[in-house]
Amino acid sequence: MNDLQASAPRPPKLKAALRQARSGGPVPSPCVGVCRMDAASGYCLGCWRTLDEIAHWSAASADEQRACWRRIEGRLEGRMDAGMDAGRVGQAQGRPLP
Repeated sequence: MNDLQASAPRPPKLKAALRQARSGGPVPSPCVGVCRMDAASGYCLGCWRTLDEIAHWSAASADEQRACWRRIEGRLEGRMDAGMDAGRVGQAQGRPLP
């Protein structure tokens, strides 16, 4: 197992938070405490946000936070649709893999 696989997002936590975000109630932070950026994709290996999304989270409105969650969901679906393992997140945006 490589570092990227060991630091893979925690899908159960992300999926539970995504369900909560969809519910219309308070929007939970996607952070799962794994704060490492993947250079190839530009995403955090824990929450699948970009640095800009992470930096803007606390100032974002609930609608903006839900939009961020929709982008995360798309990234996770793209990863699974492409049959990628956790260490190959760069492919989600069509970038070369490390």
